[in-house]
Amino acid sequence: MEKPLGVIDALYGGFALVFSRPWVLLIPIAVDLFLWMGPRVTAVPIFQQIITWVGTSQPSNASPEMLQAFDAAKSAWLAAGNKFNVISVTALVAIGMPTLMGLEVPSASFLQAPSTGLAIVDNTTFAGIVALMVVMGILVGCLYLQTLAGGVHREENSAGTFATRTFKSYVSVGALIIAGCIIGFLIMLPFLLSAALVGIFDQNIASFLFLLGLMLLMWAALYLSFAVPAIFVSGANLWQAIVSSVTVFRYNFWSALGLVCLIYLIDVGFQIIWQSFEATAWGALGADVANAFLGSSLIAAMMLFYHDRITWLNRIREQIR
Repeated sequence: MEKPLGVIDALYGGFALVFSRPWVLLIPIAVDLFLWMGPRVTAVPIFQQIITWVGTSQPSNASPEMLQAFDAAKSAWLAAGNKFNVISVTALVAIGMPTLMGLEVPSASFLQAPSTGLAIVDNTTFAGIVALMVVMGILVGCLYLQTLAGGVHREENSAGTFATRTFKSYVSVGALIIAGCIIGFLIMLPFLLSAALVGIFDQNIASFLFLLGLMLLMWAALYLSFAVPAIFVSGANLWQAIVSSVTVFRYNFWSALGLVCLIYLIDVGFQIIWQSFEATAWGALGADVANAFLGSSLIAAMMLFYHDRITWLNRIREQIR
């Protein structure tokens, strides 16, 4: 039996896959360009309402240090509200899709067409637009990942097959997000309650309990790191994706952990590099294309590693039987 794909081979295969299918970069680049040059929808009045509510709810007998912390938090919240573009939620929830434009984007003045702005003042409207952006963001991410997964199988699907697989993946990804939120809440709840009780007597122990809960949450996230590749590469549903991800990570622990950590370090390192190009519009455009290529290659490496390892494990099971 052939040796399974190694970490370096998976990374090399990911770059080769994207290089041979450059059209997979169109979706992340298009999303970034829309966030960069398109209209801005702000929610400054909503953030100001939250700040007013926090100001009225702070205790009257608060210490000067606590009041100073409240003022700093309100200033940071207002600054975030001024920068926040509601449409950027689309990119934030597009699972796996590499996007460079976030809350703060470079100027697009060289186009001689400044983007228009719209302020939301109603809470219901704000909630509805955010919900719509979440739905659209997950859909755009599924379209992108399904296009990328086609390169792993090295097959070209018809429009009907692609649409069917994308819809199935959309449902599974939505279920995975909901399940992830529930699992994270159940993991953190006992630690938060314990920290709240212990914090009355000792803040240091309370902080330790909170950090312990975060470490356990991160450990669970590592075992689920191949759930999204399982959905798009294997066409798995929620339960199958969780089982496949845990299986691949468990039986290939050090290789899987090395791949995840290496991809994280590469991504974080290059995010710092891309920031140095955002001083000019053309530099930001070049960084956007380079980030789309790098991010897509890293995601493809995860998919290739998962596909090879799950196939290898299935072959071993067949031989044992």
